[in-house]
Amino acid sequence: AKRVAELRSAAGKLSLLNNRSFDEDSKIAMSALVLVEDEEGDGVYYYIAPAGGGIVLEGTGLRVLVITPTSPLGRAMIGRRLDDEVELQTPQGPKFLTVAGLA
Repeated sequence: AKRVAELRSAAGKLSLLNNRSFDEDSKIAMSALVLVEDEEGDGVYYYIAPAGGGIVLEGTGLRVLVITPTSPLGRAMIGRRLDDEVELQTPQGPKFLTVAGLA
């Protein structure tokens, strides 16, 4: 019953989400599709949503991981801009990522 309530809450949050357009001058916010590159230049796409963190979306050759603004990476990315560096604390120490794309 608790899981059903959580899923209903998540569905309600997602139904209210307004996808907006982002350009190179925008700050990262809810509904942003963000390409983040690590120090080796490997990239990962993230979609910032109010719920559904951890879900992987795949299609047309693109793999996107959904994160929420309350996740460590989501908190680190909100408000950043294209080409900004994001520091993420991991058990192995700090990891530095670069915002390489924003849509």
